[in-house]
Amino acid sequence: MTKVVRAIRKIEWKNFLIQPGSRMLLDDVHLNGEVFLPGHGMTHISFTDWLSYGWFAVSEAPIEMKIYNESIAFHRSGNFSTKLEPMFHHIHEHIENLTPSRSGFIGAEVGVWRGDNAEKILRALPIQKLFLIDTYDENPNYQYGNPDLKEAKEFAKKRLEPYADKVEWMYEDSITALSKLRGMLDFCYHDSDHRRPCVQKELPIGYQAVMQGGVWGGHDYKNTLEGECEVKSCVDEFFIDNNLSPLWYSSTMLNWWHIKR
Repeated sequence: MTKVVRAIRKIEWKNFLIQPGSRMLLDDVHLNGEVFLPGHGMTHISFTDWLSYGWFAVSEAPIEMKIYNESIAFHRSGNFSTKLEPMFHHIHEHIENLTPSRSGFIGAEVGVWRGDNAEKILRALPIQKLFLIDTYDENPNYQYGNPDLKEAKEFAKKRLEPYADKVEWMYEDSITALSKLRGMLDFCYHDSDHRRPCVQKELPIGYQAVMQGGVWGGHDYKNTLEGECEVKSCVDEFFIDNNLSPLWYSSTMLNWWHIKR
């Protein structure tokens, strides 16, 4: 049975940041201590020790967690070979059960950056329309500082030119854009601002944008002090509060996703 742990106080340990009251789901993999630390890769931490310190209140959860650490290599004809994010590898491997009745998938990526993941999606899956959501606005509070967003935008546009008939750019904030797509999507992939206030606002709108039978998920399923990423606790709390199950995840590539029923 999956455990729910609730932080009794603020916890800052190595690269982890857990706010007081935050809840997280832990399964056997996490309880055995296999976690990802930025800058250190996969390492081992005993969550059992964390529990013994009295930092968490623990309860059972009727939510199944399914780990998906299978090979993410996807090979296509010719010279094309790439690595898909696990959520999209999962879609590709089960495409006969997920392919929509129309001519292809309609999906959205929230947080496009230089278009690397979008290009892989367009190459690997039968896409009818991919909505690319990113303001590319300078934000002094952005958790990763302010890289050259203008350069990233132009690079992504040029990179995805061969798929111009399949992509639709939405240069607006995620809440506004996803609200326009409610109930339209076969998949939605969140990879934008990872701070708690932003993730909490974005998750329910993204979930509503995905139709029944679609796949809803995202990247960076972790909590870290560096970068102030609180995706894992926000995602876990959404699953707990809405009694969603199962929660698929990859401990090696930090994806999370759910097939909406």
